[in-house]
Amino acid sequence: MLRKMFTTKLKIRLSLAVPALLAVSQVSAHPSGHAEVTMSQLIEHMLASPFHTGIIAASVIVVAVVIRTVSKQKAAKADKSE
Repeated sequence: MLRKMFTTKLKIRLSLAVPALLAVSQVSAHPSGHAEVTMSQLIEHMLASPFHTGIIAASVIVVAVVIRTVSKQKAAKADKSE
């Protein structure tokens, strides 16, 4: 029961946090924000900045771990039901 409650709370928190993190807004580190940047300039900036590259790498790792965990849980559940 405790695990189910934790999982439910985690899902709710993630469903609220992810859109907030993905929302595009002006950042105080950039005086002009990202408002007047073309897509190619934005991609170049994201890949050239170690900070942004770290965020991208961390995001990829988190997504991979979540996918792996979910697939293992589904496999274990399928094995249990057989």
